[in-house]
Amino acid sequence: MDQEKEGLSLIDMWRIIKKNILIVIISTVIATAAAIVYAFVMVAPKYQANGSVLIDTSSKKETGTDSIIAGLRYVPTLNDYLYEEKFLTEVAEDLTQKGFYNAEYIAQLKENDRFPTLLNSLRSSLSVSNTENSLIVKIYFNSTEGEFAQAAVESIISKITTISADEYELLSGVIKEASSASGYYSVSNGRTIYILVGFVGGLVIGLAIAFIKELTNNDIHNSEDVEKIVNAKVLGVIPDFETKKEKKND
Repeated sequence: MDQEKEGLSLIDMWRIIKKNILIVIISTVIATAAAIVYAFVMVAPKYQANGSVLIDTSSKKETGTDSIIAGLRYVPTLNDYLYEEKFLTEVAEDLTQKGFYNAEYIAQLKENDRFPTLLNSLRSSLSVSNTENSLIVKIYFNSTEGEFAQAAVESIISKITTISADEYELLSGVIKEASSASGYYSVSNGRTIYILVGFVGGLVIGLAIAFIKELTNNDIHNSEDVEKIVNAKVLGVIPDFETKKEKKND
């Protein structure tokens, strides 16, 4: 079986890469540089603020171990309530009063039935977590604006800890503030991933160009190329040398 049927050997592949190493390097450098520019210029920074609330069932006349067991039952309900449209609407209205949303803009959204889009934006930026068997629930909010993230957490905690019996009797008087958002901090916005993708992409493109360039090249470079064409062994090679006449002319 000849080499063409067998395919490229590792030696052949290394020879192609070595021969076209400049193309591979240039492609990798350009793609990585483009990814770095995109990651640090085009991708907006991301900030996060967080706070926490405590589930306290003492108002429900639960004490001791019974209070803890009862409190744990409130966690799923609290988590679900934070994502409800009614609650997020109250948060959006509170943020509007604080000046983070334009009142006219909110009114236009409601008139055009696009207000749920804003609520979905709040919902996707919000995350909740708590440790197993813990009555403390952590609330996180991500945004491209740190002050907005902090205000959103403060608003969420304020609203959830002042639920009236008319709004939601089950959670009324049960949620207490444990810690409010005292600030915000920068979090990863995927810059490392963008740069890594750029590097790998540039490397793959460079290798692809090198192999395509080499495999589509029909020039005869050595005796091995001749053997592939004629399907026979080369018995000898006549070396290239200068004649005396050529030397005199030089």
